[in-house]
Amino acid sequence: MVLENLEKKLKTIGFAFGFGAAAFISNPMPAYADTIYHGKLKNAEKAAYVEWNAVKEASKYTKELNKMDNNDPKYNTIKEKRNKSVKDAIKRVGKENNYDVVVEKDDPKIDNYNNINNQVKKKIKDIEE
Repeated sequence: MVLENLEKKLKTIGFAFGFGAAAFISNPMPAYADTIYHGKLKNAEKAAYVEWNAVKEASKYTKELNKMDNNDPKYNTIKEKRNKSVKDAIKRVGKENNYDVVVEKDDPKIDNYNNINNQVKKKIKDIEE
């Protein structure tokens, strides 16, 4: 008897979950994934972009991470150091060049924005020396 009641409850929960998931899939919420590293998007006149995956390769910490196992206890600490130096480099290049905003390429898409990947790569190397 107890097993039958449990089975009925599980079927009810499964149906409710499936119905809710179907409703979510058929009517998705809009996604807002704007990645802004420096400044503000609103009223930005001078804008630049970077490609995170391209600029992070300039970090000495990325090279260390590539040699490590994800389960290594030092992995997350080194990853945090890498992320901090990359973000600092992006912000510094943005400020030094008077950019109103620096975003991830195409996130959001801005007309006439400048690619500053090479400047950021150089700045990463300066910061990490």
